[in-house]
Amino acid sequence: MGIDVRAWRAVGAVGVVVGIGAGVLGCGGGGDDGGRAQKTVSAAEVCGGALSPHAAKSLDFLTGSKEYLPSSGSDADLARAAAELRDGYVAGVDAEDLDVKPATACAVPNLRTVGTSDLRVQFSFATAQEADRKTFSGHVRYGIGRNAFVNPDWAYLYFDCVSPRLKGSTEKQPAIVESVLSNAALSQHRSEPDGTRRQIDEANLSVLNSVALRVAGKLQCADSGGLTSDPALRPAGGA
Repeated sequence: MGIDVRAWRAVGAVGVVVGIGAGVLGCGGGGDDGGRAQKTVSAAEVCGGALSPHAAKSLDFLTGSKEYLPSSGSDADLARAAAELRDGYVAGVDAEDLDVKPATACAVPNLRTVGTSDLRVQFSFATAQEADRKTFSGHVRYGIGRNAFVNPDWAYLYFDCVSPRLKGSTEKQPAIVESVLSNAALSQHRSEPDGTRRQIDEANLSVLNSVALRVAGKLQCADSGGLTSDPALRPAGGA
């Protein structure tokens, strides 16, 4: 049985995601193409090829599509996000005091609606208090990386990074990276996947984990920040 998305929102899920306008990576589809077929790519080519086979299937499930615009993120976008984290990191300074704005590593434009994004993945830093909390209202906790929280509209994944690219990061005082996926395809009613709440949650988390793993590699995080390409997805705590 599929998730009743309207009922999900009625119980308090926060899922309003502003569509990407000027910040979208490349132009979306839609409009008059003069009768020419629009070039598309598969999920395996989205986000600079960062998605594992399972994550690519998860993206298709979440969007209800198997076609994406070529502007759906590149390896250069992943590298740029990692560079912004590198340049903004100061060892020993709390995340809220760092001058680091969320860095977009991947945005998946909607195929038909110009200026909107179906999914977007961003990176910044977090405090230990944020990363180590046990509950997060409306979200289910998963034991991936340092910690993860997910619902149908959002996914948060935290991982530790000890790297020469983040000067001063150590095993005792690692940089704590926060990765966030926003699922506007669902929150803005462009897609309503035929699946359970847990299936949607874990599809969000699968996509986010793949992108986070690639960015951890760009950052040269020791042990890939504790992330793996095919994590076991088991809830670790309640919503």
